[in-house]
Amino acid sequence: MAFIRNAPLPLPARPAYAGLFAGAVSTLPPDYRALLGLPSVPLTVTRPLVGAMLGSLALALGPASPSMQAAHRRIDALSGGDAPMVPAV
Repeated sequence: MAFIRNAPLPLPARPAYAGLFAGAVSTLPPDYRALLGLPSVPLTVTRPLVGAMLGSLALALGPASPSMQAAHRRIDALSGGDAPMVPAV
């Protein structure tokens, strides 16, 4: 658990990761949090935080992430160029 909680990330990425980690922890049932020795973080705090972070990423990446765009190009290449494009979610 310590490796996930304190992932070896560059210093600038750590605050964002801590927010996402807190958001994930807040969705765990209390019994599981206790088993893992994790603190209780209210959803009223983490939901807006994580929503803002993910919304910012969506704005930065556009309608489809680069990995999704690459996946669509690979599917298109494998199918001979006539694969229907799946709209981004």
